[in-house]
Amino acid sequence: MRQRGIRAAWTAESLALYTQASIQGAFILAKAKHGPEIAAACIDHLRRYLELLFNRPRSQSPVLRNSDKETDS
Repeated sequence: MRQRGIRAAWTAESLALYTQASIQGAFILAKAKHGPEIAAACIDHLRRYLELLFNRPRSQSPVLRNSDKETDS
């Protein structure tokens, strides 16, 4: 996180746990839906999220707080 200039209330460990939970959840959904398509879509979404976090110029790195909430519309 230091290399990318990211200052946030979350840690690398919490991001790793979120990533693992997302992947495991994707496989649970694939099993429930009887096909791999949902898992692939979930993992693609996770990848886009990580790219948003880490592929920013240093001047645009987000400063996030635990109180900040994302909402999907």
